[in-house]
Amino acid sequence: MKNVLCLARYEELGSSSRVRFYQYFNFLSKVSIRNAPLLTDEYVKKIYSGRKISLMYLVNRYLRRFALLLKAKENTLWIEKELFPMFPFWIENIFYRGRRVIVDYDDATFHIYDNHPNKLVRFLLGNKIDKVMRRADVVIAGNSYIRDRAASAGAREILIVPSAIDIERYEVKKQYDNARKAIGWLGSPSSQSLLESVFPVLEEVSRLREVDFIFVGVRGLPETSFRYQEYNWSLDTEVSMIQKFDIGIMPVEDKPFQHGKCGFKLIQYLACGVPIVGSPIGVNKDIIIDGKNGYSAISSDDWVRTLLSLIDDSEKCKIYGVFGRQQVAEHFCIQALFTDIEKALIGD
Repeated sequence: MKNVLCLARYEELGSSSRVRFYQYFNFLSKVSIRNAPLLTDEYVKKIYSGRKISLMYLVNRYLRRFALLLKAKENTLWIEKELFPMFPFWIENIFYRGRRVIVDYDDATFHIYDNHPNKLVRFLLGNKIDKVMRRADVVIAGNSYIRDRAASAGAREILIVPSAIDIERYEVKKQYDNARKAIGWLGSPSSQSLLESVFPVLEEVSRLREVDFIFVGVRGLPETSFRYQEYNWSLDTEVSMIQKFDIGIMPVEDKPFQHGKCGFKLIQYLACGVPIVGSPIGVNKDIIIDGKNGYSAISSDDWVRTLLSLIDDSEKCKIYGVFGRQQVAEHFCIQALFTDIEKALIGD
């Protein structure tokens, strides 16, 4: 059995680490995994609550990872994005030598560096992720945008694995004929500006129809002319919160970093049988099948029109929801994808 050192970014509360790494652990029976995340749940809690992160905390966590890698006996490293954010490639490469390296990306991390507002960061680190991709034995990409970057960087082997859910954890909503529909969004404070970008649309929809709005994982939203229900995000309650939605939305900006996103909100909505409306940016274009599981929306008029179409037709919501659930079961669940990851970890 191959021994693998998993070097995720976060502990369980970090969504990228949980989705791209931890939920697969119980399925990877042919490898032995030791998990060593860089940052703790306390870090994630502080980020979500807007509290400051001390420099000493980060120094301590980086030193712990340095020490771990110096002592590690495992010859296979399974890495989330990079070993040391904001450190140059040559430092990471010290720990790659003589080891099989599998690196996973669920977003366009390279744009954090090559589009950074600081010229010095762009100069020193602009091509860091390209170097990581080129050195890795396997790059696991969450979508084709990341795959194309890995290919241009000269990656040896590229495997596309979309962000996925554990289908057994998500139950389909039971009721579609609510007289008052609920439009929902699930995310985090770091992404809520995307939700706020469609507030004018939601204001117009609330003027035309009696509808509820449920926002999960937000903090300090601006005042609006419509009422909404606001909830903290919790791993224990996220599925039950989505089941309250009649329509799930995912607005996205047409910016380079957003093109690397993996559309996980949409996948979560569909897993619960909730029809979707979202921006056709990045992988969203592949997940949204117009007239089958929901609608793409570009302009404000598109958003209003498609939302009203679903609000006014409960049967359509049910049909789209059933289709979406089947779509997730076939293409976006860990039960269908774990063997690809296991093969990448084992190698030849």
